[in-house]
Amino acid sequence: MISIGDNILSNPVGDALKRQKEYAKALGHIDMIVFSPKAHNLEEKHYENLSIYPTKSKNMLTFVYDVVKIARNIFKTKKIDIITTQDPFGTALAGYILKK
Repeated sequence: MISIGDNILSNPVGDALKRQKEYAKALGHIDMIVFSPKAHNLEEKHYENLSIYPTKSKNMLTFVYDVVKIARNIFKTKKIDIITTQDPFGTALAGYILKK
């Protein structure tokens, strides 16, 4: 899963984290890559069925490259069945590149 908001790592308010954990449990596991500016200095978080990876991007222009780099590392150890993206722009471009 490719997302543009790092609130799930920095300030998980509301039910977003709970909802993602429930989705992950239903699917077996979800790896979520989220846009996160380098200045936020966020670290990966791993739960029972959910792993969240911040991109630590310099800016939105490097976001796609950062997503692809993180995803390729995930691909080395896991078989990925589905790639989902949050929007039809940067996350979709990253998803398209990973599909190819």
